[in-house]
Amino acid sequence: MHRRAFLGSAAAVAAAAAEKTVRIGLLGAGTRGTSLLRTMMQLPGVEIAAVADIDDNAAARAQAICAEAGRGKPAVYARGPEDFRRLLQRSDLDATVVATPWEWHAPMMLASMDAGKYAAVEVPAAVTIDECWALVEKSEKTGVPCTMLENWVYRREPMAILNIARAGLLGEVVHCESGYGHDVRAVLFGRGTTGKLAWRGQETARRNGHLYPTHSFAPIAMLMDVNHGTRVESVLAVNTVSRGMNRYAADMFGPGSPAASARYACGDRCTAVAQLNDGRTAIGFHDTTSWHPRDDAHRYMGTKGYVRWPFPGKGSIWLQDRHWDRKTPHAGSEWPPLDPLLDEFDHPLWKRYGKHASVRNHHGSDYIELAALMESIRDRTPPPVSIEDAVTWSAIAPLSEQSIAEGNRKVPMPDFTRGKWKTAARFEIRGKA
Repeated sequence: MHRRAFLGSAAAVAAAAAEKTVRIGLLGAGTRGTSLLRTMMQLPGVEIAAVADIDDNAAARAQAICAEAGRGKPAVYARGPEDFRRLLQRSDLDATVVATPWEWHAPMMLASMDAGKYAAVEVPAAVTIDECWALVEKSEKTGVPCTMLENWVYRREPMAILNIARAGLLGEVVHCESGYGHDVRAVLFGRGTTGKLAWRGQETARRNGHLYPTHSFAPIAMLMDVNHGTRVESVLAVNTVSRGMNRYAADMFGPGSPAASARYACGDRCTAVAQLNDGRTAIGFHDTTSWHPRDDAHRYMGTKGYVRWPFPGKGSIWLQDRHWDRKTPHAGSEWPPLDPLLDEFDHPLWKRYGKHASVRNHHGSDYIELAALMESIRDRTPPPVSIEDAVTWSAIAPLSEQSIAEGNRKVPMPDFTRGKWKTAARFEIRGKA
């Protein structure tokens, strides 16, 4: 099936748009899957027709959430880790939403596309370069749209800052920095009291790199036109020693506990430098195992402006065309607030959904992301985040691991677009105003 066949004729698109209900198969009903499910239950015209999970309790909880929302009880597929394949045989599903541990993301997406189901996966889309290529090739072969649910694309600030940049107020964006500074050790240990690692903690124990790059890199990629006129040429990464997991385990489970003396491969703070083909640069960091409140520290530097956006917290911005009086030879020392520019440059999706989204998960971005996804599924149109974008953002993780393992050398980024980045249109976050 080719992409054109999947999208259909103008009449088919119109018929799809008139259909009120999008029927979803939810693969994974754990913590993140439940969060997405609750948000989807706030959206009109969405039905969870089926749920696959290896945990009967998680599946039953998903059924109860749907029933409480008046959307009926989804069928359950819980015979084992491969039972999602039986779910995919259903003919009444429009799409799948994948919210499982990372190792299942690519396999479930591949199977969804083989089944002709519009596929959306939580971050990251893949954990190896081979998986990245497999997703691209499967999408090319089947023509079935697939996307990654990167909610940082849909946060109010990145969307407005992109509009500010597109208005020319930042000039050329020449360097960006951001990261994932979020102490998640309680999650890594499954919020338990025994010191046993959850699946995400097992990733930290065996891998050393920038393991969670897409939240920080997605807004940068949009600003710098990655895969849409330029491309990442290489990734170089360094990491600190690993101390935070042992320290946490000693404090929480006792200094004599096995968890306190275990070896954890991932250092406490990984820094990855992406070199673009045109000489511009981007730096991302991964810091999930040290004691501090959340600090993602976004900084976007252009030839005519500079944005500082500490998440969480209020940002600031300096723009030559707005804030320089042209009487002094420099920018001065005062940082104007970002908030007035957010109001001025709000994206239409935030103007439409903001009042509803502001009380939802991840500061409203989940609500807007899923609303936009349902529009794409209903209209049978390709998603804003293409599979090439999804795997490029995700590939920073395995490339950072390779760079560190090989003595911090630059590692080439594969061209997942096969040269299409040279002529591709700029990244656009579509949505009905």
